[in-house]
Amino acid sequence: MNKPVARRLKYAGIIAALDDSLNYSPASIARFAGERGLLAPFLEKETNEAILLQRIGRYMNRLRKTWEFPEGGDDQLRIPGQAPVPVWFGWRWKIPLSKGEF
Repeated sequence: MNKPVARRLKYAGIIAALDDSLNYSPASIARFAGERGLLAPFLEKETNEAILLQRIGRYMNRLRKTWEFPEGGDDQLRIPGQAPVPVWFGWRWKIPLSKGEF
């Protein structure tokens, strides 16, 4: 997990706002940011909120792969009629922040 990050974490403020004990998927982090009003600093550069939410979700997916989160997740989100989605605790998303990689 000691993977170096070549640049600052773009969405460090969003990651820092996550609750350590709750589970998040990349998409739920993007949704969380929208619900909490954390998108304002990024909407200056991106005018379309839907595209920004997609970018945040993709960024979080790359982040979890870079930091080698467990493939199966800490748990699974199960929605009837859909495949299970892996989710990880908020503290795991904050690992890059705790390593000073922001």
